[in-house]
Amino acid sequence: MSSITIIQDHNRSVEHIKKDLKNLGVWKGNCRDYDLNTYMLNLANSLGSPVGMRRQKNIIEILKPVSSDSAHPNSLSKQYALFGFPFHCDTAHWPTPCRYIIIGCKEKGACGRTTNLVDWKLLALEDAELNLLKYATFLIKHGRNSFYSSIIHEKGLYARYDPGCMFPVARESDIAINLFDLLLDRADKSEVIWNNNDVVVIDNWRVLHGRGKSNQPSGVTSTRELHRILVA
Repeated sequence: MSSITIIQDHNRSVEHIKKDLKNLGVWKGNCRDYDLNTYMLNLANSLGSPVGMRRQKNIIEILKPVSSDSAHPNSLSKQYALFGFPFHCDTAHWPTPCRYIIIGCKEKGACGRTTNLVDWKLLALEDAELNLLKYATFLIKHGRNSFYSSIIHEKGLYARYDPGCMFPVARESDIAINLFDLLLDRADKSEVIWNNNDVVVIDNWRVLHGRGKSNQPSGVTSTRELHRILVA
């Protein structure tokens, strides 16, 4: 896992962070000298408009591995519980997915879970494959606000991909999702190995992310705690 180079710089300016995001799709730093949530909020406001994941939710969301019974419906936690997560973008159920994700590590825990990354724009898609991913239709389930969309935006602005809320509606959809899964499986990847107070910014339109497996026995409660802010 090495194709996405993560630049780590504790004193990186916002303009340099934006440049790294433009060039690489991801940036990593550490806020050991600052309060984690304050640092993340300041960074979010400098990159765009912080938004909550769901109605009446705080801007800062606390992420902990949870059992399927405790998970939100149609979420990856509901499907995969304490196991690893497949590659996906956040807010795939929104009409336009959020632009950036800011994740901070409050407590890395002993589980050794990584966050895995893949840049879909490096998949070297052939024209026929790209067209399939642009036009094969999926039902995006979001309650009364459900809608239809494709994996790749028609102008190539972003990838919309989340097995938790996207459902094929035709034969072409099945072919498209199988193709995309195969391409992701073969793609070069990178990983974030978390330490306390690490902060990672991901271009959610470009870089898909997934959760690695725990190195602890199944069923062992994890103290891992990440904080997340979405930026529109």
